[in-house]
Amino acid sequence: MALHDQTRRTLALLIFFLFVPILTFGLVAGIVVRKSSWNARLYEQAVAAHTGLNLRIASVEYRTPNCVRFRNVDVLDTSMGTPLFHAPEVDWTFVPSEKLDDAFPGLISTKKGGGENRPSLESFVSFFAAAFSVHSNASGFYRLAIPQAEVRFETLTSEESAKKTQELLFELVSRYRKTTEVPIQIVIEEVNLQLHNDGQRKTPLPDSVRFVQGNLYRAEESVHSDWRFQIPDVSELETQHFSIEERQTVKGPERTLCFSNRLETAYPKVIPCELSGAFSSFFHPFSKDSHFSGEIKAEYRPSEIGSPWTFRLADLYLKGMDIAQFTAEYTSFPVWGTIDVQIIHATFGNGFFSANGWLEVRQGNMDRVLFNRLVEGFTLKVEPEGVLESMTTPMVPFDQCVVSFRLGGDGALFWNDNSVPPNLFMVRKPLSPDISGMSVFLPAAKNPIPYPKVLAAFAPDGAPSIPVTAETQKILTVLPTGKIPPKPSPALPFPQTASPH
Repeated sequence: MALHDQTRRTLALLIFFLFVPILTFGLVAGIVVRKSSWNARLYEQAVAAHTGLNLRIASVEYRTPNCVRFRNVDVLDTSMGTPLFHAPEVDWTFVPSEKLDDAFPGLISTKKGGGENRPSLESFVSFFAAAFSVHSNASGFYRLAIPQAEVRFETLTSEESAKKTQELLFELVSRYRKTTEVPIQIVIEEVNLQLHNDGQRKTPLPDSVRFVQGNLYRAEESVHSDWRFQIPDVSELETQHFSIEERQTVKGPERTLCFSNRLETAYPKVIPCELSGAFSSFFHPFSKDSHFSGEIKAEYRPSEIGSPWTFRLADLYLKGMDIAQFTAEYTSFPVWGTIDVQIIHATFGNGFFSANGWLEVRQGNMDRVLFNRLVEGFTLKVEPEGVLESMTTPMVPFDQCVVSFRLGGDGALFWNDNSVPPNLFMVRKPLSPDISGMSVFLPAAKNPIPYPKVLAAFAPDGAPSIPVTAETQKILTVLPTGKIPPKPSPALPFPQTASPH
């Protein structure tokens, strides 16, 4: 039955006056809710679920259907809830991409059937996201883009800040393993560093990092977290890398950590060890103002008997270390000077040790008792004859000491192939009538030196051959020392060094 024209007009006006206020109220309410802190809490939960990051967001701004912007964001310590990093703004974006392998090597395809389930960027109060989930046939990844961030570690020591950072990265990997399989990319254009300074630093640390990019994704049966960054005054080709790989096993998570500062086509710029020490505890033993380049890989296997950690080093170059600070924990004999170490390769852990490289000490001083022990125990040749008897100082100064080394399961080998004359170990120019010139030569090589006898030379008289401290215990768990002699004895025949040839 057809409605009368007047009836149709009345119904149309009634629908208009009822529907428009409802629609207007819905739009206004949606805008208010989207601007509220309550909506920011929803995004904090969403980001934590996808990335493992514990964020505190002040407000949310909607940029595009695929992008929202968070204002005044803090990354919180997961255990204490205190801010570790701050960013004025963060963009949370879904980036469609068919070439995910370019950014995520070995990525597992997350496509199921003909498409991929992509979580919506909008909260359930945003338009129709409450009623309909968003599905897309396009593959892609989430990106957290941060134009500028601050790292505030000025109230934490280097050890404390490294622990917090490592906990955050491990939490990031562990929580991502429990989330959806959409890859995550975190990009920070510039990071201002506020690090702990105890006033003993000779040269200033970089106050910023120019570029940071981190990727979170699954490859085969493991979760990968790859990070790269650039310090100031380096080319874009010189990028430093830090990565974590976690694989779940029946005995617990197996982890591989890798820190790399390498460039294949040129010598890379060295990185301050103290800067790296704020993010990785491996660098804590190295002295202030020292630098490094190379690659360090640590593997954690809970199924291993004994220590679960194994370390592998490749082309590691440590420059400008204070040898006094480094050796004070291992011997009571004072040794001063600046040392550079090149480790071509090394593997150690769980009673296995293998390494080769060289070291150089410049402008040094060595306790005279220790020097005499080295001369007698390792059959060093000192020229000119009688120079030791003529010395009246308690310390033995020297200009340069250079030695190559090879460490294996049967002991240590020392030599110096590049010296002129051959096997020149230590040299000192004449300094005064009381301190004459001196040259010290390594002997002709024969057999490797067992580690207990090497370490015994650094122990004080009347003490066990290896001082038992918290630090030396670390060495004893790494070196294949075998049975340690109860006491050093000058009468013990010390085997001479052997050539690698």
